[in-house]
Amino acid sequence: MTGTPSQDIWHASAAQVEVDAYDDGLSQVGSPSFGGKSSKMLVLALALLILALGGFIAFSMLETDGEESESVDYMARLTGAIDHFFADEAQDEFAEELSEAPVSKKTSKKGKEVAESPAPNDIKPEEKLPEVQGNPYWALPNRLTQKLEITARWTPEEETAIRAGLTHTFRYQRFKTIQDLRKHPLLGSEAALWDAQADSGFWVRAFALLAIVEQGTDVPLSALDQAIGKAHPDLVANFFRRFIKKPTPASTYLARHAIKLLDANGRLVALEIIARSRDTHDKEYLSAALQDPDLKVQKFAKKSLRRR
Repeated sequence: MTGTPSQDIWHASAAQVEVDAYDDGLSQVGSPSFGGKSSKMLVLALALLILALGGFIAFSMLETDGEESESVDYMARLTGAIDHFFADEAQDEFAEELSEAPVSKKTSKKGKEVAESPAPNDIKPEEKLPEVQGNPYWALPNRLTQKLEITARWTPEEETAIRAGLTHTFRYQRFKTIQDLRKHPLLGSEAALWDAQADSGFWVRAFALLAIVEQGTDVPLSALDQAIGKAHPDLVANFFRRFIKKPTPASTYLARHAIKLLDANGRLVALEIIARSRDTHDKEYLSAALQDPDLKVQKFAKKSLRRR
């Protein structure tokens, strides 16, 4: 899964098309006239538009009984005031590719839309991916070096609350539910975390998979491949970059998976996590990185091996 030059060209071309379309629109409209009846009609139309927008936002806020509304959420993103609605860890998620499919919705008994969660059997991936010839990391082992001991089992009430959080309309609420589960893991909650692999947001899928590993479960390489999906390579690299300073057994485990799937930038980030972890597999992966096709990855591997 690599970011190809054709993808970069496509993004640049799409941006240029939007700019050209905007310029064409301006040239067709021309400069507005501010004299006579036309200027009064323009002012009146703008005033009505502002009043209508204000009324719609106010109605949406009242309709949700104090909860977040879609219009407020949209206005926050539009004005850059995302900090009021989303944690710093979740903000990068909105850089995802627009091509990712939205979460399917269903209507609850209260009439509110919630995200529909598929059955766990539809989420768990196949055990193996087809081997990539020439990949120096492909055959290297990857085992969890430390497993968390969980003693508390979720109650029926906790299961209901967790599943409701993971199927909430707002993505940040789903993200927050996973973070809460990471802080307070519960036996039995792994099934709900596998369900979260169907979420439309990469941030949700990735942290749900991390939570599964943190609970002591070895996951196949195809699980991370599925979690990455169509997310932009830079977004995936940024997800792993947060674990460089303080790698954990779970984040290092996923980094060893990731180095087999990502582009050069992502592989370098994954290798930094592996090098800092200094676990039982680090030298194997650093030695394999000497055969990496990217020169920066090779250079980092050489330096890291010299320090050992």
